[in-house]
Amino acid sequence: MSDEQQSSMSPREALFQRVMGFAALLQGLAQRFIGLARFLTLSGLLAALILDSLIVRSFDLSMVWAVIIGSLFMLPGLVIGWGWYILNEATTLPGRLLGWFNNAKAYAGDVSERAKAPVVEGIKKEGGLHDLKQLGGLAFDITSMGLDTSGLLAILGGSLSLTNPLVLVAMIIAGALVGLLDVAALLAGVISLFS
Repeated sequence: MSDEQQSSMSPREALFQRVMGFAALLQGLAQRFIGLARFLTLSGLLAALILDSLIVRSFDLSMVWAVIIGSLFMLPGLVIGWGWYILNEATTLPGRLLGWFNNAKAYAGDVSERAKAPVVEGIKKEGGLHDLKQLGGLAFDITSMGLDTSGLLAILGGSLSLTNPLVLVAMIIAGALVGLLDVAALLAGVISLFS
């Protein structure tokens, strides 16, 4: 990006560009290690099952002990997989939200511009079913943004709540608010399609 472009951007736009660039960098790193993370997760779970089976047979342990020992052995693999999943979701979310936001702006802008267009006698402005499809698409995009956001909140909340219960409470409240937005957008889309 040239110096002229950077100087013409507002501080908020410049900050957004930096955040998106950092997210793209993290996403690239996550994609490079996706194969390793999957291998470590799957091999760790397989090794846990084999070791658990050998120990249970060698010491003639009950099913309860088999489950306990197997769960302990599976923890490293699950932690690796969980960590990669959080990183992958966190790095791809900004791009997904930006895409949904741009689509929503396009839908809203198109409907708004046609609504402002002058009415010419004898010529009917485009509307009707096209408007309903636009509104339905806008509601779908808003719902998708809410689902993406609530998904990341659930992942981060579930991880951070292991160390701080207050984070869990805050994430539950935030997730509930996002869920209300999802329901409202879905209802708006259904109403617009059948009204």
